[in-house]
Amino acid sequence: MTVIAFDGLTLAADSAMDMGDGTMNRVAKIGMVEPRGPVLGLGFPNVFLFGVAGEPHHIIHVHRFLSGEVEKLDLKGKSEALIVSAEGAWIWTGDCPVPLIGGAKAAIGSGAAAALGAMFAGAHAARAVEIATATDTGCEGPVQAFTLPGPVEQPEVAEPVELKEAGS
Repeated sequence: MTVIAFDGLTLAADSAMDMGDGTMNRVAKIGMVEPRGPVLGLGFPNVFLFGVAGEPHHIIHVHRFLSGEVEKLDLKGKSEALIVSAEGAWIWTGDCPVPLIGGAKAAIGSGAAAALGAMFAGAHAARAVEIATATDTGCEGPVQAFTLPGPVEQPEVAEPVELKEAGS
């Protein structure tokens, strides 16, 4: 059980992780990586922030992918990752990155709904994670957080196309 939240500038997470045998450990579910080369077709971003909800070993896989040590990221099983840089933000499930478009707020994990609600009500990411840990029994503090040096650039969204009825 996890909550990882991003408010457009800061990525925050709780610290509890079920190790699969019913024991809970305090782990770093989020991290910061300075890539050694182009990743995700972005050229050479300065830094990535990432968070992983799911299986503990996927935290290492995401770090290795973003640092350029491996070319492909496949989060098999029940894991998902939230990856952000100044160039964009993605939610990654399986081997598929889904870019976030529009508002830069995002959350993953069992506490995602509570965290998103808190952020849309005005809370920053770290406070949203605190709120989610109060409502999700699988999430516990302390809260960890990393902040990007600047806000995420959001892709432009095309203007809506006016649909016309057939024959008009």
